[in-house]
Amino acid sequence: MHYARPHIKEYWNFAYRRALGISMMTFAIALAIGVTFSTLLGSLSIVDYGAQLVFWLALIAITAIVFLVNFAHAHASTVKFMNEQEHRKHTKYTGIWLIVLVIGAIAFTMPVLFFTSFMEPLMLLFGFGGIFWVLYFSVYLLFRHHYPEVAISALVFWIVFAIGVVGVNASALNAATYTAFALFMSIITLVVVCGFTGVSLITNASRELVVDFRARTASASRSRARRRRR
Repeated sequence: MHYARPHIKEYWNFAYRRALGISMMTFAIALAIGVTFSTLLGSLSIVDYGAQLVFWLALIAITAIVFLVNFAHAHASTVKFMNEQEHRKHTKYTGIWLIVLVIGAIAFTMPVLFFTSFMEPLMLLFGFGGIFWVLYFSVYLLFRHHYPEVAISALVFWIVFAIGVVGVNASALNAATYTAFALFMSIITLVVVCGFTGVSLITNASRELVVDFRARTASASRSRARRRRR
């Protein structure tokens, strides 16, 4: 956001950080609900793949809608404060950002397709970690903002992935048992990390807004005090 005025930069950071946090929380909740539903059907010995497919598709649709609505609102609420030059440059950088995100998501999702064994759940963590790294560095390089919460989450994903890979070599369990364990570890990590990151992003967005407001208020008070002394 080097092309925008300071107050636009601050509002953009707040709006997008909050939108990202809400989206991650929604994903974590949807994933937890989906896994709970599938586990419940399994514990009741109900084999209904059609119901599971419909349920998961509904969760994916809800998550996608929340994601799109939040970022569309963040974008619209930001550009309405921009002048024509800022709007034109912001549209250009946002387009580049979306292209980078799509390419990064495809690049880090593709490895999952080449693993059909017990490594597949672990590759989910590798893929999500890579996507989070792409998100972090693209925001930093294009908009000059950085979300440390996203970088920490990406690092956690890759650390758990590395632990899982080491466990593959050291484990004496059979393939079926290790697959179940790897899937459990991957799902728990995704839910906990995405949920915690979402809460952190929303909390930090509000905190930074309050800090900035207090700083501006204190600056205005000092300016008034100086004028009165004169």
